[in-house]
Amino acid sequence: MLIKLFRSSLKNILTNKLRSVLTVLGMVIGIASVTIMVSVGESAKKWIEDSLNSTLGTNVMFLIPGSEEDSNSFDPTSFFAMLEEDDYEIFENETIEGITAHSRRNVDTQEITYRSKSENVLTFIHDIGYAEVFDVDFTSGRNFTEKDAQTRKKYIIIDTVIEDKFFPLQEPVGKEIEVEGKTFEIIGVVDDPNQDPGGSGDATASIFMLMDTYSQVFNQPIEYDVISFRIQNFDEKDEIEAEIIRKLKDKRGLAPQDEADFNIQSQEDFLETSSEITDMITTFLTVIASISLIVAGIGVMNIMLVSVNERIKEIGLRKAIGAKNRDILVQFMMESIIYSIIGGVTGLILGSIIAIILEKLAKLPELISITAVVSSLSVSVLIGTVFGVYPAQRAAKLSPIEALRAE
Repeated sequence: MLIKLFRSSLKNILTNKLRSVLTVLGMVIGIASVTIMVSVGESAKKWIEDSLNSTLGTNVMFLIPGSEEDSNSFDPTSFFAMLEEDDYEIFENETIEGITAHSRRNVDTQEITYRSKSENVLTFIHDIGYAEVFDVDFTSGRNFTEKDAQTRKKYIIIDTVIEDKFFPLQEPVGKEIEVEGKTFEIIGVVDDPNQDPGGSGDATASIFMLMDTYSQVFNQPIEYDVISFRIQNFDEKDEIEAEIIRKLKDKRGLAPQDEADFNIQSQEDFLETSSEITDMITTFLTVIASISLIVAGIGVMNIMLVSVNERIKEIGLRKAIGAKNRDILVQFMMESIIYSIIGGVTGLILGSIIAIILEKLAKLPELISITAVVSSLSVSVLIGTVFGVYPAQRAAKLSPIEALRAE
């Protein structure tokens, strides 16, 4: 019986091609919009996760300024906060068991010049432990040494992006390059973990300089916005974190129960925070896109009401030869759901194609979210059911005598 009703419903839909196209068009737009939003959101989240995994590593942690509450509230002022100048002493002068490498870090933007070429680049200002903390790979040359830090010689390390742009046919190690008009010698080239994270294809040219050298050459105070450190065993994270907090509170003259104006973040914390941000944005955009689904549902209901009015005699005839109210209800509900499923599947295919194109243009991982597929199809059936109830009930409640008399 259901198969017979399905065939009859499908026949009615195919008979009215123009109406069918107009009915599913709104559904196509709505489902495509939701698919795009969810898929691109999931792709962005994966890119962030891949970026953090490739850049930070699982055993890297960060001491940053501001309380934990400030960090979680996304206060814009927290991005400009700095640690106190002598905070690093607990890492340099005291032994904290479980920490294998540590480094201060600050970031600046400077202009580099080599012969006739110049470019603004990121300058990572740090200590000699930076390369070990982030497990940086050297493609040529060497890392900074303790002697370099003590003598404050004007040495820099460049990344492969600068090597490709400034030294495409020669070895850069040993060459001199100007940084803001000051001459520096290149001692190494790194395949920097900050470059091309997650396979995005993006690359930011960077140079690396020791903090003491930067301070002396450019006559700048020593400032840093983060202390990075690598721990030997991630299972000991909580103990190491508690030890650092205890030592730093004691150094700053804070009681154990006082709230610290600094906090420690791990890769897991960054992943959790980034996921919350991307989920919030994706949800917001999906809700906006879902408004079109409500409009599409109203469109389905209106078309079904028109269909009921046009087929009043058919309904009366079917009831006269024995069709029950339930049969009429099921048929019209089925037609409404079929409209929605056709629109949903078409919208899903269209949305997936557009999502992949956008991900390629944005150089994000190309993926179609399973969540988007399941939710799109589920929403399609739900809309067909919800907005098809009223027209179907109206058709089922028609009196066969009155229906046969209708013109």
